[in-house]
Amino acid sequence: MIIKRNMPWLALLLTFWCGPALAQKKSWGISSAWHFGFLVAHNPTMLHLVDDHIKGVEVTFFRQTDGSAAWQSDYLFPQTGINLIYLDLPSDTVLGEAVAVMGFIDMPVLFSKSYRLSIRSSCGLGYLSHHFERVENHKNAAIGSALNAAVQFNLKNSFRITPRMELNLGVGVTHFSNGSLNTPNLGLNNITASGGLTYMLSSPDTFYQKPKSIPTKKWFVETVLAAGAKEIYPPDDGKYFCASLVVNRKHRISPKSALGFGGDFFYDSALNTLIENKENHPADVAPFRAGVHFSYELLISRVSALFDYGVYVINPYKGDGPFYHRIGLRYQLKSNLFLNLSLKTHFAKAEFAEWGLGWKFQ
Repeated sequence: MIIKRNMPWLALLLTFWCGPALAQKKSWGISSAWHFGFLVAHNPTMLHLVDDHIKGVEVTFFRQTDGSAAWQSDYLFPQTGINLIYLDLPSDTVLGEAVAVMGFIDMPVLFSKSYRLSIRSSCGLGYLSHHFERVENHKNAAIGSALNAAVQFNLKNSFRITPRMELNLGVGVTHFSNGSLNTPNLGLNNITASGGLTYMLSSPDTFYQKPKSIPTKKWFVETVLAAGAKEIYPPDDGKYFCASLVVNRKHRISPKSALGFGGDFFYDSALNTLIENKENHPADVAPFRAGVHFSYELLISRVSALFDYGVYVINPYKGDGPFYHRIGLRYQLKSNLFLNLSLKTHFAKAEFAEWGLGWKFQ
């Protein structure tokens, strides 16, 4: 309880204590922020969880890019780093507390010598002290696991008050979900306003403005093989294996973006159980789905963010509707080989996480 009450002061102390210690490492910095907000009850079964506000603190370690790589100047010299966040959630005995460690990129939208408006996107792992348990914590209708994916989006205003110090004011959302690996999985959406200080260690001596690298091979084909597991309602009904085969044809429209279209083939061992639960009679269908999709990919060095919007052409189970979606991250290992981590969803309802490998044919 002593640590919990003094978290804001501990975060500020860490900023001022670590700042001078790191000052010899050019282009690095540290910041701290205090969060205050509320939990979004996006489902009626969560209304009983909203009995108080969210309070928390965040500490961020970052590096200021200087344009030495072409993508850095393309994105107006973003900051990259790691942030650690602690949130005291409402309904203490049911939701408890949340801690997350996330990697992030902070991309400027507007900036001058004294002001910076940026969008920070973070992704990592989160731990929840309380989750659904059939006996001990059956009122937690939101989350079924302690370990979850953590995703955060912030709109941040930074005001320079000294050559090395900035005041930060922002608003954002921090989301926790396990991708339906364990049910229930409604997820936690925490909207918070934040304020804090940044200690700027030093700016690079030179900012390089490299010419944009226009790709010579604009069209390419890629294929991805991925697999995962999920639970379905009611909770504790066991896990079901899922897999995806994806084929895309894409076009690089700029150094930062690619558009494309493709097809998906899904194996879902839960289909017969889902049909039986919905229609109250035995089902015997092939456990496969197939669809076509439109795709957008945002390219940031070796990492890219993926957004797909698809429609089923083969779908024996109608309970999820005709449309599906995919959001995810990819990391390029070699010129043609990449890692894939994505989440297949039906609008805001997660179905399963796709872990796999992909290959580009250029």
